[in-house]
Amino acid sequence: MISVLLVDDHPVVLRGLCDLFEAQEGFSVVGRETDALQVVETVKRLKPNVIILDLMMPGMSGMDLIRQ
Repeated sequence: MISVLLVDDHPVVLRGLCDLFEAQEGFSVVGRETDALQVVETVKRLKPNVIILDLMMPGMSGMDLIRQ
């Protein structure tokens, strides 16, 4: 099972991505974040295999999150 963390500041996008991944066999959405500042802690806690990340988020850009 591939664990996925979804990160986007738009709830509608998050919901759509979540529905898409949960409908696919072999994927499990382990978390969703709308706040870029929370992502680092969430990644440490959940240890997902894959992170789907919006690159243009308020507070911290997706590129800054990748660097961390």
